[in-house]
Amino acid sequence: MLGRDVELGEQLVAVIPGGSVFGAVLNDRSSYALVGCTVAPGFDFDDFVMPGRAELLDRYPQHRDIVELLTRNT
Repeated sequence: MLGRDVELGEQLVAVIPGGSVFGAVLNDRSSYALVGCTVAPGFDFDDFVMPGRAELLDRYPQHRDIVELLTRNT
């Protein structure tokens, strides 16, 4: 859980391992957030892969609700 209230177990940042698929949602839909992604040591678009909804559902059928929430039906 990202946030600034460490007493609630929130963290200011999260480190996501390379090759992972990730997304973000707000607990309070009437609120807002600035979410960014910084890569290190570097980034090359030739190595970038953005799987679509169908591929994610094939790979992670147990997470259907999350995949449908965070992807477009294209």
